[in-house]
Amino acid sequence: MTAFILLDIRHDLQKIDLEFINWLGEKQVPFNLVFTKSDKLGKVKVVENANKILNSLLEYWHELPRHFITSSETKAGREELLEYIQELLEMIQKNEH
Repeated sequence: MTAFILLDIRHDLQKIDLEFINWLGEKQVPFNLVFTKSDKLGKVKVVENANKILNSLLEYWHELPRHFITSSETKAGREELLEYIQELLEMIQKNEH
């Protein structure tokens, strides 16, 4: 089981998101971060904002989860995210046999 946390890349890390992420960590629930709406910013700003959020998390975490930068509008990050989900499904299937 893995949770996917959707974060709007246009905004700083919100208190409620941080609380939820830390709660997942306390409960030992694996999760990944999915930055959304990357089409709304320029490429440099996308990288800056993603790094700002990830650096905010480093104040609480020693190791960061895998993250994806996506846009439903342009389909950016779609293939990478779908490939990762496929990898997870294949691992689950292996463990069931």
